[in-house]
Amino acid sequence: MATKKFTNAAIIGIMRVMNDEEIKTIKDKKLPVKLLYALRRSLPNITEAYKPYEETLNGICDKYGCTTEDCTPEKIAANPELSREITELLNEETEVTVHTVPESVIEQCGEGAYDALSLAELDRLWWLIEEEKEDEE
Repeated sequence: MATKKFTNAAIIGIMRVMNDEEIKTIKDKKLPVKLLYALRRSLPNITEAYKPYEETLNGICDKYGCTTEDCTPEKIAANPELSREITELLNEETEVTVHTVPESVIEQCGEGAYDALSLAELDRLWWLIEEEKEDEE
C-alpha cells in the first residue's frame, strides 16, 4: 500500500478509462494475482477520492448559473473567473491510498500462464505501478 498524490485531473482520467467495461476486460484476463488484487483494492479509493471533486465542481457550476452538463468548454472560456476556479480545482492534489505493484509484476503479463496486456490496458494501469525509489546519497 502506498499513499500517492494525484491531481483531480488525474483522478478524472483514471475514472474515465476504468469504466465497468474496461475493468471487466482486464479482470477477465489471466493476470498475476498481485495485479488483480491491487486493482480491486485501489479502485474503490479512487472512486471515493472523486466524490469531493464532483461535489465542489457542482458548487462552482451552481455559483456561475450552470450545471456540469451545460458547462461547456466554450462557456468556461468565456468566463475567466469560472475558468480560474475550475482550473484550480483540477490542479488540486488529493492523497489516495492505493495498493501498488512493482513493475516486475506487470512485466509478467504475456509470459507463461498469464495473458498479455495491450498498450491501452497498460496505459490504464499506470497508477498502480510502484514509484521507483531515488538512490540516497
